[in-house]
Amino acid sequence: MKVIRTLSLAAVMVATSMAFISVSPASAKFHTELCLKDTTNLLCDQPAGLVHFQDKTAVLKTTTPALTITCEGLILGTSLGLSKLSGANILPLEVHVETAGLTYSNCDKGCTATNELPGLVLVLKTGAEAAEVTGHGFRLRLKCGVVVDCKYNWTGLVSKASGSLVVPPNGVITSVEAALTKEGGGVCPATTKLTAEYVPLAPIYIRS
Repeated sequence: MKVIRTLSLAAVMVATSMAFISVSPASAKFHTELCLKDTTNLLCDQPAGLVHFQDKTAVLKTTTPALTITCEGLILGTSLGLSKLSGANILPLEVHVETAGLTYSNCDKGCTATNELPGLVLVLKTGAEAAEVTGHGFRLRLKCGVVVDCKYNWTGLVSKASGSLVVPPNGVITSVEAALTKEGGGVCPATTKLTAEYVPLAPIYIRS
């Protein structure tokens, strides 16, 4: 998947729970499956196993222009297939991303961005070729020189997904000013805000 993303660091504290933000059972009306092939019966004949993002223009913006940096990133995750039931509730589809599955490179201004923990990308179908996507876990460590050393996680970051039939040719996942949560660091704003557009490298269909 190709990702175009913009992240802006706000200097004010945003109250964001560190616990996982789940989808209420009432909104979970559909099973979820990510598929590589379109079918006339709208069933999934070819489930997507590996989920691959490519991030060409990650921009980390702070209130200090000297700390605004750009990086390239890669995300490789494994879909666990059809979403499951918990009692009468339908759970989101889980895409597991190992620590090494989220990487950043070619950051400018002498900065580095490193993922330190594995995480989940949770996908819940909300309608025809539509889904809600929630991040859980990960730890992004941003270092610039000897002073800036910041850590943020993705827990509760919410995006919206549209399949290939709605946004051709490959579908898209978008998030607008979604907050990453600060975990630690000294000279760091409290919250990173993410505006992103994720475009798959191959067509993706959102099915039940």
